[in-house]
Amino acid sequence: MYFQEVPNNQAFLIRCITGSAYVIGVDINPRSENYKRYFKYEINANSREQVFIPPNIAIGFYSLENQTVLTMKTDIPFMASKLRRFNCFDKTI
Repeated sequence: MYFQEVPNNQAFLIRCITGSAYVIGVDINPRSENYKRYFKYEINANSREQVFIPPNIAIGFYSLENQTVLTMKTDIPFMASKLRRFNCFDKTI
């Protein structure tokens, strides 16, 4: 799971070009009533759906097929110095 720290946290628009995958998100905003709760959403190339992930959500992906390709658009540029990660199997989530 990854995110950019405040004030550089990003929103994402994710689409599946080929294959299928789960998009997983975890609310990382300590002031949110959903803090540390997660969601998952399956996207695939056939549905042509897109998933919007707002800021303050850590994201991860799980490919369900070989050759899965996802595209992401962000509202602000990627900044490697602000990138933070945590293990998706963290027991505190």
